[in-house]
Amino acid sequence: MSEGAYPRPDSTSSLNLISKIDGNDYCPTSVDYDRYLFLEALLSARSYFIVTYVGYSSEEQKDTPPSLLVRELFSYIDEGYTIAGDTPSKRCHVIHPFDPFHKSYFEIPDNTAKPMHFTMAEAFYGKSKTAPHTLIDNFMNSECHVEDVNSQVLTSIVGLNPTKPGDSITRAGDLITISISDLTAFATNPIKTYFNKKLGLYINKDELDSPTRDFALPAIEKYQLRVEAIKTPTEELWHKATRQGKLPCGMFKTIAATHMEKDVSDMHAILEKNNVTAETITKITFAEHYISKAFCPKKGWMLPPLYVSKAGQKAFKIVGTILDVTGEGALFHQDRDLKHLIKQWPKSLILLEAIKMHDLPIKPQLISTKNPKPIHLNFENSNSLLERFISYYLNGVDALSLLLPEWVPPLLKEQSIDNIIQEQLNDDFQPLYNEYARWLFRSPSPVMDNILKTPWQQLAEELYGDLHASLKAKTSPCPCPQKIRKNC
Repeated sequence: MSEGAYPRPDSTSSLNLISKIDGNDYCPTSVDYDRYLFLEALLSARSYFIVTYVGYSSEEQKDTPPSLLVRELFSYIDEGYTIAGDTPSKRCHVIHPFDPFHKSYFEIPDNTAKPMHFTMAEAFYGKSKTAPHTLIDNFMNSECHVEDVNSQVLTSIVGLNPTKPGDSITRAGDLITISISDLTAFATNPIKTYFNKKLGLYINKDELDSPTRDFALPAIEKYQLRVEAIKTPTEELWHKATRQGKLPCGMFKTIAATHMEKDVSDMHAILEKNNVTAETITKITFAEHYISKAFCPKKGWMLPPLYVSKAGQKAFKIVGTILDVTGEGALFHQDRDLKHLIKQWPKSLILLEAIKMHDLPIKPQLISTKNPKPIHLNFENSNSLLERFISYYLNGVDALSLLLPEWVPPLLKEQSIDNIIQEQLNDDFQPLYNEYARWLFRSPSPVMDNILKTPWQQLAEELYGDLHASLKAKTSPCPCPQKIRKNC
C-alpha cells in the first residue's frame, strides 16, 4: 500500500476508441477498480484490518508516505473518533525499523527473528567490532616502505587469495613470485593496480565505441599497427586492418594511411640506424620449467626464474616474458622521455639483471622506435634498484600510490602533487587519459586530502632518481638523418 503502487496508475490505450466517443456509458478505470477492491476489503474485515507499506526509500534516502486511500481512510476516521484523547491515525500507525537487524526487534518478547539477523545485529552494535572500512589506504601508513618490506605486510598481501588462479603474487616457502607483466602494469598505472587487485573494482572503457573512431585512428590501434609493421610489409598490414574495420571512414582513411606510412618509414630508419632487423628481434622468457639458459630461434631466450636478493638472501622470484629484444637492446614503442621510460623501468632492470646473471649477448640499453638515440642502462646497483621497485610494488598493491608516469616528471621538478593533479586533470589541450585517476579525483574528498600529504616527491626521487639522472646525462651529437633528427 505504498504511494504510487496502489491504486495502480491509470494508463489509457490509444487503441481504445470507445473512450473517445462522446455519450458512451462510463467505463471504470484501474483506479476505480482498486478503490472498489479497497472498500470491499475494508467492509469484509471482522476483527482486524491491517495495512502495510514501505515507509522508507533506500535509493532516495528519505521517508515515503502510504497510499492515498490509506490517508483518506485515516482522515475520515480522525474526524469522527478519538482514542484516549488522541487521533486514530497516531494510535494505529506503527513504524517498524527499516533494517531487519534493528535492536528493537530483539526487545520484543518471544521474538522469532532469524539467526542471520541476530548475527548482523551483533556485528553492527558490537563494541569490539573492527574499524570502518576505508576505500583508500594511506600509502605511507602501510607497514612497508620502499626501503624496507615488512614480512607481516607481505604475508597479508600474499594471503589475499594465494590459491586463486591468475594471482600475480604467490608465495612458495620464503620466496614471493611476481610476474613481469604485473610489474609493468603497476609502473604504467599504479592507481589502476590498486583498484583492480586490492579493491576488486574495474572501470570499463570501450574505446571501440569512441565517437572519434570514424575520423582518426585510435591510439591503441595505431600502437598495434606500429608493432606489427616491424615484421609485416605496410601494404599487407594496411589491407588486413581494412578488412578488420580498424581504419577511419572516407577521406579520413587516406589521411590516416599517409600519416601511418610516414610513421612506419621513420621507425624503420631508426631501427636501421641501430642495426636492428626483423630477423634479430626475439624475446626472453623466465619460467619455472627452464633449468638453465637456452636459446631457440622460434622461442627466443629461455631462462629460469630471476631471483632478486634482499639483505643477501633470495627474496623475490620473477617470471614472465620480455618481448622485442635484440642484440642491440630491448625495443619499446613510445617516446624517449621520462614519462614513458618509467613504464619500461621494471622491464629494464630485469633485462639488466638477466644480462649480468646469464651473460647474454645483448647490449644493456633500450631503443625507442620513435627516437634513434638509445638509452644506456649503466646501473651497477641494478639489483638494489629492482628490489626497491618490487618493494614499492608490493606496497602499492596494499595502499594507493599516486606516482603516475605523467606526474613523476613535474614532481622531480619540485612541483606539489595537488597542483600537478589540478593542472593535468583540467588541461583541455593535453588531457590525462586515465579513467581511474579522473574517477578518483572527480570531487574533493577529506580522504584524498590526507593521501596528498604523503611525501610523493621524496618517494619519486628514491624510485626514479637514477633513471632521471641517466636521461639528463650529456651525450654526443646525434648523427641521425635530418628527417628523423627532430625526435632526438
